[in-house]
Amino acid sequence: MALLSSFVSFLNEEERNRLAAMPLLGKAKLTRDLLIEDPENKLSKTEIMNMLGLSSTHYDKLSNMVLKKAYRFLGGEDDLDQLNFLSKKFMFRHLFHEIRQQRSKVCGSDFSPELCEKYSRAFFDFSINVPAKYFDEKFVKENADLYLGYVRSDKTTRELEVRSKMLFARLNVLTQAAHSQESITKIEREIITTEKKYSGVRAPAVRAILYHTWINFYRIIRPDWKKRIYYLKRIMGLYGKSKPMPMFERAIADLHNAEIHFERSKYEEAYELYSQAFAHYLPMLRNQFHHFARWVELALILEKYEDAARLLDSLFKIYVVNRHESNGVLGSLLYAQLYLLTGDYGRAFEYISLCKSLNSLQVYFNYEIRLRILETLYFAYTNDADFVERLTQRNMRYIQLQKLSLKKYKYAHYFFLLRDYTAISHRYPLHLSSKAKSYMAEFEGGYDAILWKLLDKLYQMPHTGRYTAVK
Repeated sequence: MALLSSFVSFLNEEERNRLAAMPLLGKAKLTRDLLIEDPENKLSKTEIMNMLGLSSTHYDKLSNMVLKKAYRFLGGEDDLDQLNFLSKKFMFRHLFHEIRQQRSKVCGSDFSPELCEKYSRAFFDFSINVPAKYFDEKFVKENADLYLGYVRSDKTTRELEVRSKMLFARLNVLTQAAHSQESITKIEREIITTEKKYSGVRAPAVRAILYHTWINFYRIIRPDWKKRIYYLKRIMGLYGKSKPMPMFERAIADLHNAEIHFERSKYEEAYELYSQAFAHYLPMLRNQFHHFARWVELALILEKYEDAARLLDSLFKIYVVNRHESNGVLGSLLYAQLYLLTGDYGRAFEYISLCKSLNSLQVYFNYEIRLRILETLYFAYTNDADFVERLTQRNMRYIQLQKLSLKKYKYAHYFFLLRDYTAISHRYPLHLSSKAKSYMAEFEGGYDAILWKLLDKLYQMPHTGRYTAVK
C-alpha cells in the first residue's frame, strides 16, 4: 500500500491522467481511482480498505499487482526501462525495492552470462547514481559484487570502474556533511591508492571517472582551480583521433571551465560560459543541478535579477513545488536569496520556511548552514536585532556541535558579522575594526560573493527603531 500511494504521489498531472487510462477491472480499478483522486495521501490504508471491503492481506496483494502494472504501463515493458523511469522520477524507495526484486529474479534464472552481466551492471549503476541522502553503501556494494562476479573479460578495468564510482559517490556524501580533516585525509589516500593500483588501465571512459573524482575533490573539499584544470587536461588527453572525446565529456568540461572562472571571481565570463554551455548542451545536462545553481548565483551577483528569476522558474520551480528533498531545498535557497536581494522579504521568508521543512532532518549540512544564514539575514533586514542576536548565538552553538572551530570556520565568522550588524553598519565601510575587515574579506570573492553582497546591502540599510518580524 505505502509504495503504491507513494508512487501515485510522485506522478505529475499528465502521468496521473495516463495511469487513469490503464486497463484494470473490479477492485483493482477502484483502488487505482481512489489513489489518483487522493495524490496527497490523505486517505489512510484502513479507510481505503473499509471503503472497498478488503482485508489487509488482500489489499496488500492487490496494491502490489496494481503497482507492477503501473511500472510497466508508465515505464515500459522492459525491466531496465522501468528502473530508469523510477530513477528519473527520483522514486528511490521504489527503485531500490524493484532492484532487489529483479536481482533475485536474475540470480535464480537461467539467463545467459551476457544478460546477467548486463542486468547486474544496471543494478549497480542505478543504485549508485542517487543523491547523497539515499546513498546506501552496503546496498551498492552488494550490487557491485554481483556485477563483478558476472564480468567475463577485462575484469581489472571493470574493477577500476566500480572503485572509481564508489569513491566518487562517497566523496559526494562527504561533501554534504561537516567533514573532518581525518575523513578528508582518508578518502584522499584511497583515491591515490586506487590510481596507483590501476595505473595500467587505459580505458578512457573508466579512467575519466577517477579523474572526475579528483576534480570533485578539488572543487569542494579543497578548492584549487589549478588542480581541476590539470585533471580536465588529463581527461582530454585520454582521447585522440581514434577515440574522440564523447560529447558529454566536452559538455561537462565546459561547465567546469565556467565554474573555475566563478571561483576566480571572473563573474561576467563565468556567466557567459555557463549560458553558452547550457544553450549548446542542455538536453544532456538535465541533472546538473549543482551547475544550474552556480548559473543562478552568478545572475544574482551580477544583478541580473530577471534572468535569475527566469532560470529559477525553468530549472528549479517544479522541484520546489513538488517539495523535492534535494533539488527543492536548493531551489528554495536560491529563491530566498533572490527575494532578499530584491527586497521582497515576505516571499523570501516563505522560501526560507519551505526550505526549513524540506531540510528538517538537516541531511545536507551545506544547505543547512546557508539556510541559517538566510534566516538570520531576513530578521536583520526586517530590523529585529534582538532576535538576530539570539539566532546567531544558536547557530554558533550548532556549528560547535558539528565539531567545527568558531575561530577557523569561515561561516562562523559570517554569524559574527550578522550578530553585530547594527554596530558595524554605523562604521561601514571606512571605519571597520580589523577583525570585521578580515571577516568581510573572506566573502569578497569566489563562490561566496553573493553572501558579501547580502552583507553589503544589510550594512547600507538604515537600522533605527524596532520591527517585530514574523517568528
